[in-house]
Amino acid sequence: MKKIRLLSLVVAMVFCVTLCLTACDNKTAGEHDHIWDEGVVTTEPTCHTEGVKTYSCTVEGCKQTQTAPIDMTDHSWDQGEVSREPKCNDAGEKTYKCTNEGCTATKTEPIGKTEHRWNDGVITTPSEFSSAGVRTYTCLDCKTTREVAIDAHADFVEQFYTDVENKTDWSYGAATVFDVTSGNIQFTPATAENGVWSATGVEIGNGAVKVSSAKAAIVFSFTEELPKHVQAMFTVSFAGGVVKAYLVVVGEETTVVTLNEDQSEWTYTSQDAVNVAKGSTVYLVLDADTSTVEGELSFTLYAPCLHVWDQGSVTEEPTCNVEGTRTYKCVSCDEEYEETIDTVPHEWGDGVLTKYPTKRVEGEMTYTCKICEEAVKTEPIAKLDDSYTEIGNFQDDFAKTFAGNSNWEVGVVNYNWGAEDFTYTPITTQSGDVLHNDSPWMDIKGDWMATDGMMCFVYHFKADAFVNFNLVINCSNDGTCSVRWALKGSDNVIKTNGGKASWGGSGKDVLLNDNILVANGDALCILVNKEDGSNQRSFSIDIASREIPTFTGANFNSDFANTLAGNSNWQVGKIDYNWDNETFGFTALNADTEAFKNSSPWMEVKGDWMANDGMVGLAYNFQVAASISFNFALTCGETSSFAIRWALMDKDGHIKTNDGQASWGGSGNRVTVTQDLVVEEGDTLYILIEKGNGSETNQCTFSLVLSPKI
Repeated sequence: MKKIRLLSLVVAMVFCVTLCLTACDNKTAGEHDHIWDEGVVTTEPTCHTEGVKTYSCTVEGCKQTQTAPIDMTDHSWDQGEVSREPKCNDAGEKTYKCTNEGCTATKTEPIGKTEHRWNDGVITTPSEFSSAGVRTYTCLDCKTTREVAIDAHADFVEQFYTDVENKTDWSYGAATVFDVTSGNIQFTPATAENGVWSATGVEIGNGAVKVSSAKAAIVFSFTEELPKHVQAMFTVSFAGGVVKAYLVVVGEETTVVTLNEDQSEWTYTSQDAVNVAKGSTVYLVLDADTSTVEGELSFTLYAPCLHVWDQGSVTEEPTCNVEGTRTYKCVSCDEEYEETIDTVPHEWGDGVLTKYPTKRVEGEMTYTCKICEEAVKTEPIAKLDDSYTEIGNFQDDFAKTFAGNSNWEVGVVNYNWGAEDFTYTPITTQSGDVLHNDSPWMDIKGDWMATDGMMCFVYHFKADAFVNFNLVINCSNDGTCSVRWALKGSDNVIKTNGGKASWGGSGKDVLLNDNILVANGDALCILVNKEDGSNQRSFSIDIASREIPTFTGANFNSDFANTLAGNSNWQVGKIDYNWDNETFGFTALNADTEAFKNSSPWMEVKGDWMANDGMVGLAYNFQVAASISFNFALTCGETSSFAIRWALMDKDGHIKTNDGQASWGGSGNRVTVTQDLVVEEGDTLYILIEKGNGSETNQCTFSLVLSPKI
């Protein structure tokens, strides 16, 4: 039985092997040839890894596969960034990064060197009369130098001196024929013997020229091209009789220049210009006529100075309204010339708001040049945007005011100068087309008034609002006036400026503009007081409102840890106060882990305590428009005193409150300031704390809280 089972197993194994060996064309394993398909991409290539393509045998029943690599794709390079700036002495480099996902490959390309930036150069070797000099230029960046030749003073020089024994470039002799009028001349060369050049009646050499009843001639012939304009310079000293001297140029034309005709004893120096060309001959003729004379002579022919100008110096400084002057000197001959220096740009000051914008008209900022203090420019300020709605214009509303049915009132003011408070009595009397009051005498129209006392314009608000109000007054002739304003609540108590009327300005022309938060029942009072001259003035008053923005609130104490960490809207700084115009500069202080500190003037500020010998500023920058109320409270010792000021400044650095000046908050050893404000995005609130004179200690505690005003 076991043998039968073993035999069956062997037969089965043989059958299986035979089947496997005959699966591909009934060939054995050693004879098997695969037939591959076109392949399938099983791994996509990238720019940083190869791909894979897998091929399968197509013979029925064969499961054999094989793989082949796929070349990497190209990198996709970005625009590149300059990784090393090129210089004039070193090439730069630009680095490119592959933008394909997952690839970190980079490549670099060189950037060519930049050009040298040469300075104006310095004369390191001055040129001389007939030898070149050197001007050296230095690169402003790498200090490399280069040299440029400076032409000699003259590019052509030929000199004759009577003490030169043998001058082969020159000819010496006698003019046997010479006609002064025509310049006709015949020249007979002299012969040299023992250093003297001799011809009939002529001896030249041994340091002297001697002429006896003859005409000596010293000759130079131009055999090369040269500038046409050549100067001849003579220094002559003769004695013994009259020597007539002439300069004769023979070329395409003949020119005769008379040097001397009638002086018996003379010394002569001259620079006379003559035009010469290749082939021209210059004769210096000395005619002793019937006498015998002798003396010394120098005779030089040269081209004019090829000026080499220095770097120039500013001889008149330019200003913004007057051109300047730069003067250049030739290093060779000291000749000068001047160049005009353009005027410098005006340096504009911080600007003054000369016209406030309203819903109807643009505003205006006027700038004066700080250099010349004469030039003025203006820039427009955009009208109030569409977030504002005009709610009151006195001129337009005057007809209703006249009839007594508008939000406006006009009144006679009874002012309390000690308390800076007031009451008013409405004017209701009509005289023709004006509102009239007898004592003090007043007449008011929609855009014109005449007053001998203090009057007021009052606008009554019927709803909560954030408003912008604008007043423009122009006095007639020599008249001036002063303006104050206040916001009174329904209880007739002033809500602004610590319960006192705010100063608005004075003069012939007065502009007043402010933003305030008002409540239903409040009254805006604008007070106008005659001061000098005419009592007549034109005016306009505009009031526009907008939606009250919201605010999340801030507390200086609770936020101070973030302030120290530098990640809050608060800053602490030292104040540079301008006492003339009540403005200031703010320099932020750095903080350690405990406090803001400054050494000079000494100051230290913590979350609710400070000590300072100067003026400290606490600043909060608003990131959104908001309606806010701020409350600042300070307490110090009985023998100490601090003065508090505050201001709201826009993003351009202009104080928006109190007509462009810091507002007074109070002084003493206990000071509290509370104020409602509407702020714009980018505005900054500043609280200024100054140690008072005579204080025995500079320490105080404080709190500063900003909260939303609904």
